[in-house]
Amino acid sequence: FVSWKSEPARELFRSARRSLAVGFGAVVLSLLLGGRNTATLAILFVAATAADMNLRAVIRKAKNGKLGGAGGYLAHVGMGIMLAGIVVSSTYGRSQRLTLVKNEPARVGDKTLTFLRVVPGTATRKQAMEVRVDSERGKTAFVYPKMYVNSRTGQLMANPAIRRSAMMDDYLSPQEYDPGQPERMGRDVQLK
Repeated sequence: FVSWKSEPARELFRSARRSLAVGFGAVVLSLLLGGRNTATLAILFVAATAADMNLRAVIRKAKNGKLGGAGGYLAHVGMGIMLAGIVVSSTYGRSQRLTLVKNEPARVGDKTLTFLRVVPGTATRKQAMEVRVDSERGKTAFVYPKMYVNSRTGQLMANPAIRRSAMMDDYLSPQEYDPGQPERMGRDVQLK
């Protein structure tokens, strides 16, 4: 546990070594994954170091049976984890816009997306777009991002479909829907 109130610098560094190593480890991992922004790496270092220091304080309090005073430390653990999560998701998140034409597969990263149809809304369910997601590993899933007009305000609303996994989340969010023109048969004739 690190206490800086009356600690000489040498003792402060000695007690903070483990937490500094955790922060350094987070930076090394980020570098291995492609992180290069100095400010991002610095924030990640501070967040991981602070989370570890405060977690050690919570554990020490728990061992002594004094969890009543651990709330502030626990809040700082959460803040460190949240800050690290924000930095990681903003650094490694990818976004790509594309137009999905009905029944025409489109490749995005290691997935193929195919817009199949519009699922009409009901009294209990909003209108959604049915999209098939095929992965390189041969797995197929169907997602249903929602797009509908808010009956109260008249605004077009979009809610993403979210596919969660241990390593990443995929968000598929419609931006607009253009059903195109109705199919026409024959030709126009003007009578005089």
